[in-house]
Amino acid sequence: MYIQRYPYYTLVVSAVFFMSILLVTSCKQKATDQTSIGMTGDPAIDQITEAIDKDPENPSLYYQRAETFYQKQAYDQAIEDLARVLILDSMNLVAHHLLADVYLDDFQSARALSTLQRASGLYPDSINTKLKLSEFQLIL
Repeated sequence: MYIQRYPYYTLVVSAVFFMSILLVTSCKQKATDQTSIGMTGDPAIDQITEAIDKDPENPSLYYQRAETFYQKQAYDQAIEDLARVLILDSMNLVAHHLLADVYLDDFQSARALSTLQRASGLYPDSINTKLKLSEFQLIL
């Protein structure tokens, strides 16, 4: 009944809906474009990202950026970078420790514990790893 009285109502609603979808898509695309070229708005992260682009096989650069992400509570990005560190250098004990901390702060306690157990297996004589593993086992 309402639509029959105002025939252009559905046309206007459709146009408004389409424009809002277009606007949202455009904003998402712009954000994706900026992220893909390293424009996070954080000079420290952008600088490390540029260094990674020049030397993508350097695990210390990924670790450095992961630390920065972790400090900013960007846990997903920190996990991605730490995973890359461990692909490039699977024996990196410091990366295992930071990854466990990130998982713990991101409420992924099972992954935090398994990460430290893996590190303990790689370095059975590491006192720091044993202490950290014991601490995690007590609090979890």
